[in-house]
Amino acid sequence: MASSYVAACTSTGSRVLSCVEEAYTSGSKQLLANGHRTVELITARLVDLDIAPLAVALEDSNPFAAVDLSYNTLGAGAAASLSKLLASDGTIEVLDVSENDFDAASAEKICSGLKANGSVKVLRLSGNKIGGHGGMAVA
Repeated sequence: MASSYVAACTSTGSRVLSCVEEAYTSGSKQLLANGHRTVELITARLVDLDIAPLAVALEDSNPFAAVDLSYNTLGAGAAASLSKLLASDGTIEVLDVSENDFDAASAEKICSGLKANGSVKVLRLSGNKIGGHGGMAVA
């Protein structure tokens, strides 16, 4: 599975992040109390360009029921990649993107991907600047 991430990085010209590669191949995969596998990329210094290859790899093969991307610097570009991923993924049940740089338009984009998704039960957006307009997109 790490190979699909590396291949996605290569095809998009993105850097391969060791923390992401490690999440696919090592102990970063943890069992939650409810038995779901999660990948935690908290404070991994991820930027928008890092999310596209990750989303491609997750679309290709996703063993994770929870994806934690909190406390990074993700914004509009990441929202577009996440929206596409959510529209096609039926595995992710928890997506934590709290404490990033998402605005109202980013929240709307992420939520547009949720319309076609029946698996996400928890979406964490706290600590972003989505305002009332972005909050309405979530509602």
